[in-house]
Amino acid sequence: PISSATPIINELMNYEKLNEDEKGYLGITGTDVTESNNLYNMPNGVYVYDLAKGGAAEKGGMQKGDIIVAINGNAVTNMEAVKQKVNNTRVGTEITVTVMRNENGEYVEKELTVTLQGKDSLDSLTTETEENTQNQQQQRIPNENQEGYSEEDPFGNGLLDDFLERFGN
Repeated sequence: PISSATPIINELMNYEKLNEDEKGYLGITGTDVTESNNLYNMPNGVYVYDLAKGGAAEKGGMQKGDIIVAINGNAVTNMEAVKQKVNNTRVGTEITVTVMRNENGEYVEKELTVTLQGKDSLDSLTTETEENTQNQQQQRIPNENQEGYSEEDPFGNGLLDDFLERFGN
């Protein structure tokens, strides 16, 4: 339907090629939550497992454990979509990030206003986090032959422990 296409058409009409210094950044690391790896009835989107200290997302009220489901009203289902929407927006631009936040076992939708920052705002995301992000991007869920795999932690890299610590059993 045209109602679904209109926001995408408007976004494409306003698209401009940005150089590295002009690109906006949220300052998060995250991993995809999809039907195939979703064991805990979490909403599909991008699970935020780290925030840059003083970064755009943190200043906008985002929290570890939030699940990003839309940016400026357009659904996002994976980290690549988040990067595309954010990195194609100019530093200093305010965007609306829709997240689902677990509150007492129920996911509640929150709309956050975030002012995008430059690449230098990512400095507090440690090398360890960057390595985890690369591992997550290369292989979303480890199989039994990969480091980090266990039947008790199907997400790998301790994400299940992090989830259980935040939201309980």
